[in-house]
Amino acid sequence: MLLLIFLFGLRLLLNATFSRAAPPSSQDRCRCLFGDACWPSTDDFASLQKQLSQPLLHPLPPASPCYPISHPSGDCDEVHQQWTNASWRAHQPGAMQGENFETFVFSNGTTSACFMDTSLGVPCTQGSVPVIGVDARDDVDLQAAVRFAASHNLRLVVKGTGHDLSGRSTARGSFIIWTHNMKNITFHDTFTPQGAPQSDAHDHAITLGSGVQWQEAYEAVTAKNRVLVGGLSAGGTVGAAGGWVLGGGHSVLSPSFGLGVDNALQFTMISSNGTRYVANAYQYANLFFALRGGGGGTYGVVTSVTYQTHPNLPLIAAAFATSTNSTTPNAPLETLFSDLIHLTPELSDAGWSGFFSLAPDPTTGALGLSGFFVMLNGTLDRANEDLGRFFSTAQSLANASDNALTVQTSFITPVDSFFIWYQNFFPQTSSAGSNGAIGSWLLPRDVIEQDPDRVVKTLLPLTILSIS
Repeated sequence: MLLLIFLFGLRLLLNATFSRAAPPSSQDRCRCLFGDACWPSTDDFASLQKQLSQPLLHPLPPASPCYPISHPSGDCDEVHQQWTNASWRAHQPGAMQGENFETFVFSNGTTSACFMDTSLGVPCTQGSVPVIGVDARDDVDLQAAVRFAASHNLRLVVKGTGHDLSGRSTARGSFIIWTHNMKNITFHDTFTPQGAPQSDAHDHAITLGSGVQWQEAYEAVTAKNRVLVGGLSAGGTVGAAGGWVLGGGHSVLSPSFGLGVDNALQFTMISSNGTRYVANAYQYANLFFALRGGGGGTYGVVTSVTYQTHPNLPLIAAAFATSTNSTTPNAPLETLFSDLIHLTPELSDAGWSGFFSLAPDPTTGALGLSGFFVMLNGTLDRANEDLGRFFSTAQSLANASDNALTVQTSFITPVDSFFIWYQNFFPQTSSAGSNGAIGSWLLPRDVIEQDPDRVVKTLLPLTILSIS
C-alpha cells in the first residue's frame, strides 16, 4: 500500500521585487562566480569550446527581448503572449517555470532581475540566470562541462526544463549544463542491464535521454502499444529522465506498476569528477539505490534512464469539479471535503489513483473542490460502486445549499488507454511564469484511517492544496 502524498501548493501573490533571498556571504563565496577574479578567462572558455559538439550557451532572462525599453532587442509581443507557456519556458536555457527563480535579491535588499513589466522602469539584469554554459548533446559534452566546472571551482547548475521548484536549476553567477536537447529514445525488445546475466533480461524496456519530456515519452511508448509509469504536467513538459525519477517518481499508474524508481532498470551518470557510471542492480548497486529517490543532482548528472514498460491497458476515468460562493470553506464544501478524505483509503485499496484539489477561482477567489481519478483495467460497475455515492452526495449537497455549492461536472467513463486519457482529460496548458513555491508532505495511511476528522480540520484552512 502506497503512502498518500500530500502536495500543498502556494502561488505567491508578490510584488515584482520579491524573490529568493541571498544566501549568507560565506556560502556565496564558496564557489567562483561570474565577475570574480577567479572566473575563467576567454582562453579558458575557448579551450572548453573545442571539446564540445555545440557552441557555448549564453543564457538570457526570458524577458530580455523587451529591453532596452527604447529599442527592444527582440520580439517583446511574443514574450507577453508566451510568458505563462510552460513549453516556451522549457525551451530556453535561461527561463525557469517560476519567475522568482530567475530573480536575485541581495542581502542589502537590492534586486537583480529582468521583469516582463517594462513600466517598472528598471533595467534588465541577469538576476539568478546562469551566465554561460554547455548545451549538452551527449556524455562527452557532459564530461567536458563537469570537469571544466570542477577545475575552476564554478557554481554548477543543471537544467532540463526548469520545473525544479526548489530553485536548483539556476543560480546567480553560475555555469549551466543544459540537458534539454538530449532527446535520444531507444526501445529494447529485450534489455539486459550492464553486468547482469542474460537470464536476468527484461522484456520491453525503453531508454530515455535526460532531455526527453513526458509528452515525447508517452507518444513514443504509445506507438509501440505500451505504457510507461510517468508524471503528469500540462503539455507534458516535465522531464522524463531527470528530477522526477530522481525524487521517487509518483504516478497515477503507481497503484498498478509502482513508483518511477520501481521501474528504473539502469542509470547512466556523470559524477562530479567527470567519470561516467552505468549503475543498476548488478554494478554500482549502492549508486543505483541512491539515485532512486536521492534527489536531482545529488550524486551527479544523469544522462539517461532505462525503464520497464507495461502492457497498454484500458482504464476507467472519473472526475468532478465544484465551486462555491465563498472565499472561505462553507458548510457544504467542508462536508464534501470530509467525505472525500474518509473515502480515500477505500479508493486506494480498490486500485484508484489521482488527485483532488482545493483552490480558489483565479478570478473571483471563491473556493472550489475538484478531482480526477483513474482505475487501470477496471469496470464501470466497480467504478460506480466506488465513486457513485460520493458523486451523489456532492449533487445532494449542492441541491440543498441555495447556491452555496455548485457541481460543475462529474462523470465516470471508460477510456481505451492511458495516453488517450492523458490527452483528452488532463489539462494541456498551465500557468507558468509566476512567483511560486511548493511544499510537500507524506501522510501515513493510518493517520487518515484513525483520525480523518482531524485531517480535515487541519487541511481545510490551507485553502490551496492538492492531494494524491
